Amino acid sequence: MIISKEILFKKKKDKFYKNILSDKARKNNHVNIISYEPTNIEELPLGNFYFMAEISNAPEDAEQFINIIGLTLKKEYYNKANFSNSSFNALENSLKKTNLVINELRHKTNKKNHSDWLNNLNCICAVINQESLCFTQLGEFTALLFRQNALTNINEKFNGQENNAPKQIFQNIISGALQQNDKIIFLPSTAADYLTTKKIKQICATDTINENYKVINKILKEHKIFADSLAAIMFEVLPDKICYEDALFSDTKKYITPPISLSEVIPKNG
Repeated sequence: MIISKEILFKKKKDKFYKNILSDKARKNNHVNIISYEPTNIEELPLGNFYFMAEISNAPEDAEQFINIIGLTLKKEYYNKANFSNSSFNALENSLKKTNLVINELRHKTNKKNHSDWLNNLNCICAVINQESLCFTQLGEFTALLFRQNALTNINEKFNGQENNAPKQIFQNIISGALQQNDKIIFLPSTAADYLTTKKIKQICATDTINENYKVINKILKEHKIFADSLAAIMFEVLPDKICYEDALFSDTKKYITPPISLSEVIPKNG
């Protein structure tokens, strides 16, 4: 059983914030979260959908770009054609369609001299299905797995990936099974500035995700005056169901790029 918690602070358009910090001192960014837990019986096998994106130096229509990308990923993931697919294959199909949409957006915004928005975009998309995890990202993001008192950055291979690669924007998928008591945290770069991995490990080592959520929420709330938006998504696998060690999908079809297993990024002794 998966428990998820979301944190999202957005800039308030009032004089209070302007009096505290100048515009130059604040981090100009825009963050949004799209999450979906299906109730439709046909969608249930595909599991839950989570998307979080951040645009730095955000143009006025940044929220529109984020929503188009996130909603396209969700729509294509739960496309009827994917109902008989694994989560991995459904996510792969969704990414291919979304890459086309991103390229179309880039072409349109180039005409309006807004070409930098894609280079400043960081986003992560994850699906959780029967305690297995598949996720992908664009740009820089922090994805941490807390397992058996060890904290692992499970998306190191993503960071540094070029956002403006021709044709294909989303390029890799990491997939694998979660274990009992695993905790996962997704953070955009701005929020990660205020939560060190050492601090996150200390937080995750105590109590449940509900208590961890309260602590992280408090930290981000204290720092929200320094950024236009701050956000985080947290998960915990509750130990009331059997989770399998590392049951990866064994599909033989061609992928966007060869899939990456969680086993490749988690230390053997962790």
